[in-house]
Amino acid sequence: MPQTVNFKAGHRYRISYDYENALSGSYYWVTAYDAQGANGLNANYLYSTVMPVATSPTHYVQELNVGGCGSYWVGLYNTQGGQDGNDFTLDNFRVEDLGATTDMPACAAASIDTNETAIEGSTFHMTSSLVNNEPSEITDVTSKLTLLAAGAPLLTPRPPPPS
Repeated sequence: MPQTVNFKAGHRYRISYDYENALSGSYYWVTAYDAQGANGLNANYLYSTVMPVATSPTHYVQELNVGGCGSYWVGLYNTQGGQDGNDFTLDNFRVEDLGATTDMPACAAASIDTNETAIEGSTFHMTSSLVNNEPSEITDVTSKLTLLAAGAPLLTPRPPPPS
């Protein structure tokens, strides 16, 4: 059931709720903002958290600084569709305005895309992109790729945007 929370730019918020989740990895809690781009309104995903299995009510808390990039929102993203047993219960949803903050996030987002599988000893092609939702032009942008040692922890992947 879609609902609306009016997040004000330059404010910090605490978002909390209780949940139960039947399957690990089937739901992500996402934070994003919508901004007008060259091809219309675009969702810009900032954070995602894989929701672990919780067979009894479990409390979740997130704090968020809202920038002036667009319309900020939070939500639950289901990666498994209508799979049997893929149940998620959310209760006691609460948003607290913690007041003004000067620590506002930037309105530019970098991403890396590839359609290939990395194979040791072979060439691997990837494209890095920067989406600029800042009020002014960004110049002198560089991109750097750092390879991690085998077994190093990776960042939590963002779920694909809803279709």
